[in-house]
Amino acid sequence: MGLALEPLHLLAPLSEMPVRIGGVDIGMTLSPFVYYLAEPADLRPNGEVAEAYWVPLAHLWDARTPRTWRSSAAARR
Repeated sequence: MGLALEPLHLLAPLSEMPVRIGGVDIGMTLSPFVYYLAEPADLRPNGEVAEAYWVPLAHLWDARTPRTWRSSAAARR
């Protein structure tokens, strides 16, 4: 992705969550972390990441924001 995160950027880990596909636990765990960057970095998707987005925190805090999301890459499958 070309994103260089330093320990000083780390704000906090979030709760781990089981990864499910179609409601079925696939034996993987998502371990999210929150980092702070003063400016958005240039993200370069690669062979492991099809798409990347910057989302304002205000959007995530908004109660009207859907709690699930399907990427356009997943929709093409």
